[in-house]
Amino acid sequence: MQKENVVKVIIGRVKPDVKISCHSKPGRGQAVNAAVWGESTNFNVGLTPDLYANFRYRPYRSGVNPTSNKGFTLIELLVVVLIIGILAAVALPQYEKAVWKSRASNMQTFMRSVATAQNAYFLANGTAATELNELAVGFDGFTEGTVLGGLFTGPGAYNNLFEIQLWGSSTATYFVSGKYKGCGMSVSYKTDTWRCLEWHYYYKGTPGGFCQKIMKAGDLLSDENNLRIYAM
Repeated sequence: MQKENVVKVIIGRVKPDVKISCHSKPGRGQAVNAAVWGESTNFNVGLTPDLYANFRYRPYRSGVNPTSNKGFTLIELLVVVLIIGILAAVALPQYEKAVWKSRASNMQTFMRSVATAQNAYFLANGTAATELNELAVGFDGFTEGTVLGGLFTGPGAYNNLFEIQLWGSSTATYFVSGKYKGCGMSVSYKTDTWRCLEWHYYYKGTPGGFCQKIMKAGDLLSDENNLRIYAM
């Protein structure tokens, strides 16, 4: 029996439904190089003590060259697109939330500096500062005046992110643009009491959307004159 037939007989006993093709007819003492398509695996089949065949399994499809490269089907591509869409729908809101948390944190840090300077001014002069330039705080990048205006009385300054105003014994800030325009916070330099603010003349989102969702503020203390005030 020829060696090619011997290979077919052995494979037929092990895996009757596989397809086999000998690429070369081996000489004496040489290995039989054969490609067998069925399950994806590798194994050796001994023919004689000094001769063996190395078989490589590949998925077999009728009418298709098993050695050709297989591309992606339309269904596979649609599944990938669907998965990416789901991940984006979940990730983007969380990313936006993280961005606004960072902005609010920067605003709060600056407010704390202003409140500390206001307290120092009060201890030195017995009265609160009435102008921002009287405080030992750098307002680089700020423009004197207000953008939104009308919410608080007192001098103010703003940059491209938020506005700050002196408000009696308190300092108030709020965003001047974006999703949370009109939202911010206030702090009293005397008692270090913090409040979260939603000025819904500008902010049209869900009540508590900024204060309770972003700033994790407490209960609503008041809602009048277009201003919601939350405990912090």
